[in-house]
Amino acid sequence: MHSTLARCVASTVLVLIGVGSAIAGPAAGRVIVKYRDLNACAECLVARHAAFAPYVGDASLDQLQARLGVRGARPLFPHGEQRGRAAHADRLAMVRARFPQRAARAPATAREPDLSQVYVLELPPDADVERAASELAANPHVAWAHPDREVHVDFLPNDPLFAQQWAPAVIGAPLAWDTAIGTGTVIAVVDTGVDRLHPDLAASMWANPGEIAGNGMDDDGNGFVDDVVGWDFVANDAAPDDHHGHGTHVSGIAAAATNNGLGIAGLAFGARVMAVNGLGDDGSGWISDLAAGIVYAAENGADVINNSWGGGGLDQVLVDAVDTARALGAVVVAAAGNSAGNVDIFEPARIPGVIAVGATDQSDAIASFSNFGDALSVAAPGVSILSLRTPNATGIGSNGIVQQIYQLLSGTSMAAPHVSGLVAVLLSALPALQVDEVRWHLELNADQPGFPGFEGEPWNPHFGWGRINAAHVFDPIPVTTRLSGTPPLFHGIAGALTPASVSLGIGFTTIDPVAWNVTAPPWLTPAIPSGSGDATVPFDLDATALTPGSVSGSIDVAAPSAVDGGGSKSVTAYLHRDEREGPVSVVTPDTYALQGRAEIASDGVGSVLVWDDLSIPAVMAAHLDGGGTLTPPAVATQAFPYKFGPVLAFDG
Repeated sequence: MHSTLARCVASTVLVLIGVGSAIAGPAAGRVIVKYRDLNACAECLVARHAAFAPYVGDASLDQLQARLGVRGARPLFPHGEQRGRAAHADRLAMVRARFPQRAARAPATAREPDLSQVYVLELPPDADVERAASELAANPHVAWAHPDREVHVDFLPNDPLFAQQWAPAVIGAPLAWDTAIGTGTVIAVVDTGVDRLHPDLAASMWANPGEIAGNGMDDDGNGFVDDVVGWDFVANDAAPDDHHGHGTHVSGIAAAATNNGLGIAGLAFGARVMAVNGLGDDGSGWISDLAAGIVYAAENGADVINNSWGGGGLDQVLVDAVDTARALGAVVVAAAGNSAGNVDIFEPARIPGVIAVGATDQSDAIASFSNFGDALSVAAPGVSILSLRTPNATGIGSNGIVQQIYQLLSGTSMAAPHVSGLVAVLLSALPALQVDEVRWHLELNADQPGFPGFEGEPWNPHFGWGRINAAHVFDPIPVTTRLSGTPPLFHGIAGALTPASVSLGIGFTTIDPVAWNVTAPPWLTPAIPSGSGDATVPFDLDATALTPGSVSGSIDVAAPSAVDGGGSKSVTAYLHRDEREGPVSVVTPDTYALQGRAEIASDGVGSVLVWDDLSIPAVMAAHLDGGGTLTPPAVATQAFPYKFGPVLAFDG
């Protein structure tokens, strides 16, 4: 029986996705900032009474940081002696030169964020970090800013169900092992560290070939001294040991030693495990450390990066870390989460390009705790999974123990390393695959058990494209059409033209260009009626001949060379009377909060606006009456009758 213990004590939740969950939020005292440029050295800290100014040369920013009480700053990502955008680009070029085969996997359109200007600012313990981040983000010299967020893990392990591994047989791993076992690949486990001396894992550990142990020098110039076996971003040292237990269990699933007459078999037992500690001995940590861990793994040659943790929100520093890893050719895998909720608001699983993994049980049903949603890629075994235990670690408790150094645990934490291991197996056989091709091999060769309401569909929000199938993962992938981005409904003004009111993402499961053309109802005009390859097509809503009410139709994409011939998306437009009067009303000047698309309910006189504020997270609402008076945004709390039906009430 899966059990979850969770409570949210602040605005964003990041959890270790194992057999428990977390309490989390922005911890007072830390904000992550990306500066737009450097007028002076960002590390030349200038003392101003009790504060420091990590950015100097602009009076407004200097004064703002002094007023906020910034005590110090440190660069989140190492950049060596040279600084700035050009130096960072040179650093990534050197990484590509070190790992040319992996670099060739990077998507042609991969985004390569500039990480050279990202800093962690230390604020006073009583600082309002949300407000500080918002004020910093509003400064013209700041690209973005958001609170650093802390995680706290409380585990409640399951009782054991089976003292054996059931997952490898279900996914067909023995047949895959006839082809490849992961040899020559590196799996980075960004977690609580790894018990590198575990007898069933010691032979599978990665070692940094460019570093000499114990000489106190950064031999390979990667910014880390003596990182022979990885790095601990919590303690900031070269000993990423696991005193919690979660990271070791995850690592064993992915790559425990096999045919050694001991214990279990790892899915990619020919691969090497890179230990990257981003969570502390108590299972808690900061997203800044986790983001730095992802970039470290990518810069040091990881082929696949496993992230069995996550939480609500969308933090730019994690987006940039993932984009950097993908731009370097690394595959990023993440657990979908254990709250039986929406993965689409759960990071890093929700970040575009991440392979988000749900959990299945022994009967090939989706686990009751597994998150679901549009971002879900595939599912993998995640219930009563037998893997490694660190005897001196107490973070995951003592239940489910098998022979003292093995343990049964459940969670999407356990599902994700099955996928990471399978990625390593796939790449050891087909090393020339690009990052997106790896995803398609997993998705298009998965088994789709189906889900009620999605009968016969290749994808559904609970299994994604299906439960992974290692026996077929090497099979050639067909060219299929994938459409995304069109909302099921949108709003406009009757009698008016609304440019670029909706857009459709057109993609194909191939890196080769595929010709397509698009048709739509007469009230939607595509900005690009035809093309070749992946594209985003904006549509103008032409309601000049339409009256108030609703209209429905479909956007159809024809792609003759795809096996499915193309695809279609249903769209509905709700057209309102033009009752606009007076000046524009500002609902909220805090753009950091507006991370969700607003929905509007109106009777033609007054309006209620509702949107998701992912920084809290909560549903927000604001009321605008017929006279233009705006009730400030507040958290929606209940429903109340409004002429055209119930809407959300709010405190305020």
